[in-house]
Amino acid sequence: MRVLVTDPVAKAIREENLGISPGKLRRLFGCKPTISARLPNADRVLAGERRIVAQDGFSIGGRNIVGGAIVVGKKDEAGEYTPPRTEARTIGVLVKWVAVPRVDDHEGENAGLLKAILVDPETGNIEEKRLEASELGMMRLLGGPARMMGPVTEQDAVWTRSGVGRNAPNWQKDGLRFYGTGLVVGYDRFGRLADVAADVEQLRASVEFNDGIASDLPSRPNRGN
Repeated sequence: MRVLVTDPVAKAIREENLGISPGKLRRLFGCKPTISARLPNADRVLAGERRIVAQDGFSIGGRNIVGGAIVVGKKDEAGEYTPPRTEARTIGVLVKWVAVPRVDDHEGENAGLLKAILVDPETGNIEEKRLEASELGMMRLLGGPARMMGPVTEQDAVWTRSGVGRNAPNWQKDGLRFYGTGLVVGYDRFGRLADVAADVEQLRASVEFNDGIASDLPSRPNRGN
């Protein structure tokens, strides 16, 4: 379904097609989202609650919201959210980008964030990143909807951006090929996102980069949306 994604890191509003069932919304935000603001046309701004010392956020309707959010329409007779009536350019006028302080935590600037590793075949960089424990957090690092490609270790999985073609710069690990930028994230025994178990040096020693159209090495099937 068409929704509007509010990305305070990129300071951008963009349209995306996302699933918005209760389960998918929980995975998207890493928690059950709440209605943080209502627009005059009955559209709603959905956001998750996070305990983070300071993070990019935005203000809309006089309320500060930490992290990203999505704009959806009101619920239909079946109780499902509908596409928003508001256009992205209108949200862009209403939103003010702010740094939102959270004084209830004292664990430093990375409080509440997961450790992940970003593998970029365009630049050849492999570096540690911090992200929110949600698919929305992965979307901000990957630049769009994320899909899980599958596990690369017993505790880690690779996520890539949906829609990346097979002619994109790619990389391989242990005979498996991944297209476009990859995000290596850990998961616990319940399948929830967790800190990555592998370290940067481990991946640098085992990842190979390729440019352009790949050969016939196997790739992970799309296990995402």
